[in-house]
Amino acid sequence: MFFVATMWAALALSFTFGKWALQYAPPMFLIGFRMLCAGNALLVVWFFRKKSKIEQKGASETTSPWNYAPQDGFVWRDAFGFLKVALFHVYLAFVPEFWALQHLDSLKVTLMYSVTPFLSAFFSYALFSEKLSKIKWLALGLGFLGVIPPLLTGDGLGQHKFGSFGFISIPELVLLFAIVSAAYAWFEVKALLQRGYSIFLINGFAMIVGGALSLSHHFLLNPTSSLFPVKAAFPFLGLIAALILLSNLIFYNLYGFLLKRYSYTFLSFTGFLCPIFGTIFGMTFFGESFHWLYLVGFALTFTGLRLFYGAEG
Repeated sequence: MFFVATMWAALALSFTFGKWALQYAPPMFLIGFRMLCAGNALLVVWFFRKKSKIEQKGASETTSPWNYAPQDGFVWRDAFGFLKVALFHVYLAFVPEFWALQHLDSLKVTLMYSVTPFLSAFFSYALFSEKLSKIKWLALGLGFLGVIPPLLTGDGLGQHKFGSFGFISIPELVLLFAIVSAAYAWFEVKALLQRGYSIFLINGFAMIVGGALSLSHHFLLNPTSSLFPVKAAFPFLGLIAALILLSNLIFYNLYGFLLKRYSYTFLSFTGFLCPIFGTIFGMTFFGESFHWLYLVGFALTFTGLRLFYGAEG
């Protein structure tokens, strides 16, 4: 359980540090730079792990790098799966999230991400025809209702600057899109894990491709931008290192590791720890206020998770 708590604490702290890092660099450059650094680090780890396995098997069993079995390397028929992970797991998840994070409290972002397990359950039903009992449908309803109270608090500057659809501001709507993308992406990640691929290879590839897309997006929209558009290099690089450690290395790889040992439902249920940690970090680092509607949203989400997890038993 220590590793589960560590995983959610790392994710919650990454939202706080991410908002801090946005003070030094534009979001798409930040994501691209961070993902390229993290992706290359993960591929280095994967390469040496693979090399060690080959040496243990003996030189007589080695083959061309293009013909490795999935657990050792890459098979071309899985290329589309890897591209989908890069798109939904990195590019369409992080770029919208960090754009929205400029205009929202990190605490609200953490709370809104609590809807992820319910989105995943819905995707299981919609895409894989997984049957849902009446209790599970009730749990899903409560989970989706749980995201509404935080939205009712408004987002101040973002709503005034970009407008809104009803009570949902544009930054909040963009964040919801990122959350949906991230929730769907785990199905693609799990499919590659089941094919025998290393979590280091999956995440490393996705981060490099997604990071390259994000950097391309930044320079396309800002053709006169400098190659390193950062206000202060030292704090920026320190925050990037912290984000890579917390999110890219600890959370994503620990989640993939734990996914092999615990059910997805159990890990989803433990996600209630994330907003708890997020509340602590947001109030500590940014002095963010805890609105009573956040507590209502958390209560609905926790009740939904508890019902869903109980129905699984």
